[in-house]
Amino acid sequence: MENSISYLLKEIYLQIPTEILVEAFKPREKSLDAIIKEEVIVDIVLRRTSLYSGKLCKIVLKSQYMERLELTGNELVSSSVFVYHIPPKEREFRDISHVIALAYPFNQLPITAHNLGIMGQPRTICSTASQMLNSNVGYPETPIVPIPILLRNNVIKLEPNHESHIEYILSCLLKYDSNFTNITPNSLRYLSQLGLLASKALIYNRLIIPIGNAYLVGGSELGQFKNIVESYESANEEFEEALLKFRGAEVFDKETMLGMISLMT
Repeated sequence: MENSISYLLKEIYLQIPTEILVEAFKPREKSLDAIIKEEVIVDIVLRRTSLYSGKLCKIVLKSQYMERLELTGNELVSSSVFVYHIPPKEREFRDISHVIALAYPFNQLPITAHNLGIMGQPRTICSTASQMLNSNVGYPETPIVPIPILLRNNVIKLEPNHESHIEYILSCLLKYDSNFTNITPNSLRYLSQLGLLASKALIYNRLIIPIGNAYLVGGSELGQFKNIVESYESANEEFEEALLKFRGAEVFDKETMLGMISLMT
């Protein structure tokens, strides 16, 4: 598949006149490609898409990832919590953007007739309520899975805190890297639309006032230049709409759907 960044840049150059791109991004020490990648694709598109989606990943929380943190509220009160530092290799050398669920490991779940139906099931509000109900009607007790919380620097904390170690299975989303190498093929055309709209929105914000002040750009006819820039007025709003389409394309990608289904089985 073609490099994602090259694909985005080609779409931008195809739709936006080079004269406008040069005036908006003013390439001097860096190439126009490099500036657009930095200011549009990374600063805007990457940042926004990482809030919506990412690559689904399952990570076993191993004992060697654990670390005790001492927390001191004041001189009289001190407590400690255990956290998991997820190593780069386990998260494919990418940052974790969201935690989805935590599942009890198959090989450590007590085998009972009741537990056979929920082995590996992720922690949710419904599953917790079901566990509480079952305890009242005499079903064998099932271990309650803690809730995973993402801290800074790919650190996972479990609530409630506990000192005993169980190799829970964490399901999470990984952020895209700066080259979008883990983007799904189904989402690439939506990603290119985001790059184009982000470029237009940035161009409009940077040039609309100078153009309003009758600023002539590089000998170009101001009328046509102004008309094109003014046509980008709704680009920011369109970007938000395209972001939802991108999210849908990622969620309904075949591999992602299979991964999400596996969390429920």
